[in-house]
Formats: sequence, C-alpha cells, structure tokens
Amino acid sequence: MFKIGGAITWQSKRQQTVALSTTETEYMALTQATKEALWLKALFESIGVKMRKPLAILADNQGAIKLARNQEFHQRTKHIDIQYHFIREKLERKEVTLAFVGTKQMVADGLTKALGGTAQSISRAELGVVTLQG
Repeated sequence: MFKIGGAITWQSKRQQTVALSTTETEYMALTQATKEALWLKALFESIGVKMRKPLAILADNQGAIKLARNQEFHQRTKHIDIQYHFIREKLERKEVTLAFVGTKQMVADGLTKALGGTAQSISRAELGVVTLQG
C-alpha cells in the first residue's frame, strides 16, 4: 500500500446548471467529485494498484451530504437534474462514502477561496503545491 502525498488532480469548470442554493451547488460538486474519484480508481486498478473500497469523498456542506444520503423524493429537490443523483446510486452500492470535513480542515479551499496567509500556506502544503523559483 502507498500514500499519495499531494494533489493528483484538480479541475475547475463552470457549472452547466443553475443551482438555487449553496447546498445544491455542493451536491452537484459531490457528484462530479465522485465521478472523478471512480475514474481515478479505475485508472489505478488498470495498472495493478488495488484501491480500498469504498472511496471516501470529503465534503464541507452538511446539507449536501444529507441530500446525497436521503433516498426519498422531496418537493424542494425535484428540479435537480437527474444526472446529479449519480452519487446516491454510488452510496447505495457502497462504492463511496461521504464524510464531513469542517471548513478549517478542507485543504481544497486554498484553490477556490481567498484565504489568509497562514491558512493559504497550510492548504498549499497539505495539497503538495510548491512554488518554483526560477
């Protein structure tokens, strides 16, 4: 077994669907993160690296986690495009798990938010991002 010491993939793209709340935005992002994680798992397994199951997807939005775990149909979520419910299927099949990570521990925020100097430095170090002198 080995441990990856830094970010191995990162992507930023404009959401194709308008979200009506932060929870919906985070829910849609959870689906994209799940798709990326499963693709990476398949890539690693194709070169002989066995991945543990299930994959852990970390999120800092409790509402999005609850929405992903809740299999019931709700009036407030009927407008969400069905493609974003992909994560529910993967949770049900136990291919992934969801875990809450508080904002202070969410190192990816350094790529998406304006952080103070110390928080930015911690995020950069945890992600394995370095500044090249040249």
